[in-house]
Amino acid sequence: MAPQKMLPVGIEDFKEIRKDGFYYMEQECQKALDQINEKHYTDIFRQTDLRRILKYGIACSRKSCKVLAEKEILK
Repeated sequence: MAPQKMLPVGIEDFKEIRKDGFYYMEQECQKALDQINEKHYTDIFRQTDLRRILKYGIACSRKSCKVLAEKEILK
């Protein structure tokens, strides 16, 4: 049996904002990434063979959307 390729896993946190402006969207994206890190959402993957984790903070306001991403490599 050939070895399986381990793909990265993605974790997202969405924030809906009512304020207009790129600055607020960037702030909310960062808050979403901070929440992923502070609440240790990636800890469950430490018990698996997954090593590459992609984290996304996503903020939406009306018809605009902003995404910030981080990559974590587990040891």
